[in-house]
Amino acid sequence: MFETYGALCRPDGTFSTSAVGGKAVKGEPAVLPLPDGQGTIVADFNAVIGPQERDHAWLAPTGTKAVTLVRRGAPRVVQLP
Repeated sequence: MFETYGALCRPDGTFSTSAVGGKAVKGEPAVLPLPDGQGTIVADFNAVIGPQERDHAWLAPTGTKAVTLVRRGAPRVVQLP
C-alpha cells in the first residue's frame, strides 16, 4: 500500500511540517488535508480541478466538502474529508 505525504514549506523555502494524506490509489485523485485548517490539496495529473479549473492541482479552501474534477472531458465530483 502507498501513502500520500506532503512537505510544507515556509515562504522562504525552509521546511515547516509534514502532512499525511492517507492511502494512494491508482486512478484516484490524491487528497491531502493540510494541518491547522489550511484547506485540502486535490491533485490529479491531466485533470482540471475546482471552480477555477486549475491544471493538475487545486487548494480547496477550509470547509469545502466536494470538488469537481474533469479528466478527459468527463466531470467527476470528489468528496473531501
